[in-house]
Amino acid sequence: MDARTAIMDCASKLVALAKKRDYGEAVRLFKEVSEKLPSFTPDRVAAEVGHLSGEPALRALVKSFAFAPCYWCEEGYMTCELCKGADTIASNGRYCEECGGYGHTLCAFCGGSGFLFFDQVPSSLVEAVANERLKWGASSLRRVARRSSNLKRLAVQEALSTELFDVFHTTLRIGAVLDNVEPVVRADDKSGAQAAQHSRLAKLANDCRHVNTKYQTGVAKAIIEYCQARANREPSDSEQRTAWERRTDFYTALASEKSAN
Repeated sequence: MDARTAIMDCASKLVALAKKRDYGEAVRLFKEVSEKLPSFTPDRVAAEVGHLSGEPALRALVKSFAFAPCYWCEEGYMTCELCKGADTIASNGRYCEECGGYGHTLCAFCGGSGFLFFDQVPSSLVEAVANERLKWGASSLRRVARRSSNLKRLAVQEALSTELFDVFHTTLRIGAVLDNVEPVVRADDKSGAQAAQHSRLAKLANDCRHVNTKYQTGVAKAIIEYCQARANREPSDSEQRTAWERRTDFYTALASEKSAN
């Protein structure tokens, strides 16, 4: 199969995989085809995908690199190595020093974004991928807004307490995505239209971070109040009270660290 045919075949498969949101498989396919064409760089293969098969194929490739999952985690989180996911708030397990009772920790490989890191993305696609991830961040923040619209209700009702923790950890993932995008959208070495595009992306990133910090702070406050209330309901010398007090300290420290950043 010659290069032209191989790239066109790859492009049609990329479109089909992107429609199914099988972004990880789409990236694997692209890399496989690139490796079989040693005279082509990944950037050239990407350019030929757009040239030979048009804008829909190129958009599919960009979305695939934007949302291909990290190889090592699930949506930015790994099962806590210390408690193996057992010491969760829902199970009222023993306090875990590593995860604070969430059962999972942020992925050490992707930083908690849940997506492939930018060093895996062809350089010609990096800006477009950053744009897609920023749009994902803005959309995720709208969902966070809906889920955290009544934090007091979440903090008081036992059945909704895990939802409260999930919302907080969603804001951590959004923050990780913004952390990864930030170096990409700096316009220091850009000029003209490219600088204007980077400035637009940088503004969107800053706006998202401002809103994310606002929700993160509010949800963290509700979590801390919830943990304090749970601790106060336990006997003073009980293991359960100590666990809830230590969870209070864990989330207080975590919220302070994030607000400082």
